[in-house]
Amino acid sequence: MSDTLSVGSFHIFCQNVNRNNLLLESILALSIDDFDIIFIQEPPWRLIRHAPLGANSEGEPVIGTAIHPDWGLLVHKSDLRNDGADNPQVAVYVHKRLKGLRPGYRRDLIDHRDILVFSLGWGEDLKLLANVYSDDQHTAIRLLYEQTIDWPQLFFMGGDFNCRHRSWDPRGPVSNVHADRLEAAASRLGLARGTPVVEGPTHFPYNPLLEPTVIDLVYVPEELSLRVHHSIRPDIGGSSDHAPLLTELLTPGFEVNKFKSYLKLDTPEYSSWMKDVSAVLAALGDGPPPSSPKEIDGVVQAMSTAFSKAWDTHADFVEVTRNSKKWWNGTCARTLATYRSSQLQEDWSEFRRTTCEAKRTFFDRRIQDIANKKARP
Repeated sequence: MSDTLSVGSFHIFCQNVNRNNLLLESILALSIDDFDIIFIQEPPWRLIRHAPLGANSEGEPVIGTAIHPDWGLLVHKSDLRNDGADNPQVAVYVHKRLKGLRPGYRRDLIDHRDILVFSLGWGEDLKLLANVYSDDQHTAIRLLYEQTIDWPQLFFMGGDFNCRHRSWDPRGPVSNVHADRLEAAASRLGLARGTPVVEGPTHFPYNPLLEPTVIDLVYVPEELSLRVHHSIRPDIGGSSDHAPLLTELLTPGFEVNKFKSYLKLDTPEYSSWMKDVSAVLAALGDGPPPSSPKEIDGVVQAMSTAFSKAWDTHADFVEVTRNSKKWWNGTCARTLATYRSSQLQEDWSEFRRTTCEAKRTFFDRRIQDIANKKARP
């Protein structure tokens, strides 16, 4: 059985939700089975609660945006305020089934509330994606044009660019310096503007006197630009004046770990692992200390190999799925595998008994932990 799951494509949802919390919550709830990554521009920021604060009887306001247990959130770190003056203008949600790709916020490239660059994967398979919101001062476009000279190539860029040009908007201006800068930055990053399946406006102003425009765009790798097309879907845009852009981006050869390993504290397996690790450290300590960089590298490599071997020997493995549960353990996995192989009723009964016991143990521990933290019986 393979330890990895091949990912043939990313399904990406991109929309400016116009600070509508209910719309964003609906997108998160309805996109679980259809999308892998959600790009949001102008996310809502609202008061969640007041945290206790000694000197302030009212407490410190806690500001946040929508979250969902099936989605991991990437967002710029800033001092969130109720008035939204400096709040992040972009947010990215990555489905937790892609957790094995280690989503990471790349602040080393740019640390700004209007542009969020993040990575998926590792090594030669690392992919960089960017979510962009450019305001009426074209701030994000200026940053892309000025600061991407030494960036690596991107795999995808999408967002609300607030920029019109005749090449993508039939009624846009023939000449626009900001559009030229945007196209230059995209080309520098190895991207080409995506082509919609059916061309049409992406922004529908609430004011009926204003005409619809094309200001929401996606950019894909130049080598894929003739094969990858996105859909403009105003019919599922909800109350926002921006239509969602839906893209299926091919990712040949991309793999996600299907299994994760773990050791639980206060178990025989954990004690055995600690015993093996202690034996390794004791053996290394018996010899003379390393006296050269080469000897130090040798000791470090020996420790790494020994620790990994001990971990693989004693750790449990659990398959990561859309329905992964925290109470699931190695015994559950083994009894399920036994039933799938035999299809016998007694093996099914054993699997049910094992899962019931695992749930009971897990929730009893959770209840005890909560009681201990709150100092209650």
